[in-house]
Amino acid sequence: MKKKIFVLQLVFIIFCLFYAEVLVAQDPFAHVVKEHQLFGFINKEGKFIIPPRYRRAEDFSNSLALVSHGSKLYYINKKGDIVIDNKFLIYSNFRDGYAIIRDNSGNGYINTDGKVAIKPKFYRALNFSDGLAAVSDSGWGFINKSGEFVIKPRPYQRGSYFVEGLAVVCVSSEWVYDKKKDPEMKIKILKHGYIDKKGEMVIDAKFDYAYDFSEGMALVNVGGWISTHGFEEFIGGKYGFINKKGKMVIKPSYARAGSFSEGLAVVFVEKKGWGYIDKRGKKVIKPKYEYADFFSEGLAAAKIKGKYGFINKKGKMIIEPTFDLAREFSEGLAAVKVGEKWGYIDRAGKFIVEPKFTDAYTFSEGLARVAVF
Repeated sequence: MKKKIFVLQLVFIIFCLFYAEVLVAQDPFAHVVKEHQLFGFINKEGKFIIPPRYRRAEDFSNSLALVSHGSKLYYINKKGDIVIDNKFLIYSNFRDGYAIIRDNSGNGYINTDGKVAIKPKFYRALNFSDGLAAVSDSGWGFINKSGEFVIKPRPYQRGSYFVEGLAVVCVSSEWVYDKKKDPEMKIKILKHGYIDKKGEMVIDAKFDYAYDFSEGMALVNVGGWISTHGFEEFIGGKYGFINKKGKMVIKPSYARAGSFSEGLAVVFVEKKGWGYIDKRGKKVIKPKYEYADFFSEGLAAAKIKGKYGFINKKGKMIIEPTFDLAREFSEGLAAVKVGEKWGYIDRAGKFIVEPKFTDAYTFSEGLARVAVF
């Protein structure tokens, strides 16, 4: 799976990620959409290849992009032609050649030709990854691309994805009183482990939260819990990293952290800021940033004194911090925000596409999703 899925696992979004997997495909457009703005797609010269006419849009994947126009959802190709029209209630992005659909019978899958590959029948479903997809009726199991159960449904608490041959599973959740953690209300304790493609538990369920493997390491939380003050959110505990044998290679000592990308992981050190560690846990870039993103194409966005720039893996500021927001590099360009407008810079920090969009995202398959009013 693309490395951009290994974004910073900030505490305030953990709850959202947990329930996004459960509710699956209720809204394929998870990002915030500003009123009256329209999305289109540009090339690397900033020219609109597909005019801004969509209320919502997703990145291209498998040469197709999911868009909405009015109340309709459909897929377009890179010319902007409608290639798969709306015949179902819900769509998702394509992953691994399949996309989730939904009708009154439940969730199923279509292929890139728009043909039903797996008939809608599941109560919940996730995208394919590593050749398998998590689906649920009475419990979560995993099917292959023929719709056959490879791992039969079990009472897992949430769906997940196979990444690097393993999948996170939440085997239990329990509401308890713990006055040290919350003197007023019950808290929910979760336990996560990892299964292989045979469905065997290869890493015991002993972590309070756990994430997909990335570059042979997985981010895990020990000591955290779900609080219910106003709304449920996962808080507390410390983050560390395990290897595929389940060994804690980097002890849980960080209040926040992100998965490994290009050999480094971003971590937050209290009273100091964000920095980076290597796979031995050694601090290779001192924690001094107000915010820092994962490495992509050798650079990472980092915030200092209220502005974003880009650093290399030695911690040197390669592109000076002059931007109000910044996204990761993808296909040689990065979206950056100056004032209220977004544009694109190259690795030298030069604007290739001047800031003129109300929103802008990373390039995918040669095109980038942008918005204008």
